[in-house]
Amino acid sequence: MVSSSAFSSGTGDGLISYVEPTLTGLGIGSQLVAFAKRARPGGLPLWAFASNLGARRFYEQHGFVAVRRTDGRDNEERSPDVLYVWGEASR
Repeated sequence: MVSSSAFSSGTGDGLISYVEPTLTGLGIGSQLVAFAKRARPGGLPLWAFASNLGARRFYEQHGFVAVRRTDGRDNEERSPDVLYVWGEASR
């Protein structure tokens, strides 16, 4: 799989995105984010693991703003994470 992207339904988690790590830096993620922004012009939330500095930097470069941090107790992996939002939700 090269990449995948989906919108969660009903969970409030927003964008769920994945790009094969060996294929980062080729613009695939930027295309997925651009598509998601067009599909959800009113705002878009997503979560990133706090330890995933590359993903966090990527989202911040694409205009997402960190609005909440957790210790991970409520996610499956029990890993600290960061909620990012883009658009109206970030204001």
